[in-house]
Amino acid sequence: MSETLDKAINALERAKAFVAGKPAVRRSSKWPAFRRQHMAKSCAVCGYTKALNLHHIMPVHMGGAELDTANVITLGEACPTGNHHLLFGHLGNWKARNATVLEDAAHWLAKIKTRSVKP
Repeated sequence: MSETLDKAINALERAKAFVAGKPAVRRSSKWPAFRRQHMAKSCAVCGYTKALNLHHIMPVHMGGAELDTANVITLGEACPTGNHHLLFGHLGNWKARNATVLEDAAHWLAKIKTRSVKP
């Protein structure tokens, strides 16, 4: 993508965060490319494939490394069972963090994949 498009995406993300009440974070110019490269194809909690977000395990506004692959997980924001980015990544509060988000996501994904559903 072009640098102009990356800047526009960055500005849009900041505006969406402001409206949602998320803490303001100034992103690195490398963030859009990093995000594209490391975003998984589905939510780590439920496997849904739409409205995904790359979530920082240790939020950048709390001192987490923005461009560290060990500090990110893909979570959905419009999954059929809710906003997993908010619920699992931030425990229902954008200013909070879930230190066990990796374990929680893996636990729930396993439960969802092995659930029994009556016909």
